[in-house]
Amino acid sequence: MTSAAEFLDIGNGRLARRIAVRMRRGTGSNPGLVWLGGFMSDMGGTKAVALDQWAGAQGRACLRFDYSGHGESGGRFADGTISRWLEESLAVFDARCEGPQIVVGSNCARRRGRKPRWPGSSSLRRRWISPRR
Repeated sequence: MTSAAEFLDIGNGRLARRIAVRMRRGTGSNPGLVWLGGFMSDMGGTKAVALDQWAGAQGRACLRFDYSGHGESGGRFADGTISRWLEESLAVFDARCEGPQIVVGSNCARRRGRKPRWPGSSSLRRRWISPRR
């Protein structure tokens, strides 16, 4: 079952923000899934929830979170930057993941009406990575 939102504090001083995180624990040894939402998306969106439900049916762990200024996380969207959201992604990943993970993300480019920069891409991309420890 996916947990209620927990919060991870990232940054210091005026750059501090609270990031909302939801974690489904896996029951097997398969790699977990980490959802990286797209531009102005949140962890309660259709794709994120569908991925979480699929993970549950497969016994896989699933991590979802909202970037600062999105969904349940603190902060204003206008204060967000790609660098800040990358920092948040890495901090959440390192704090909550164990073992190999499959990162699944939503392509921001399609929402802005642009074509993806890589040939043959879909709106979801994935690759294997493990937490830094």
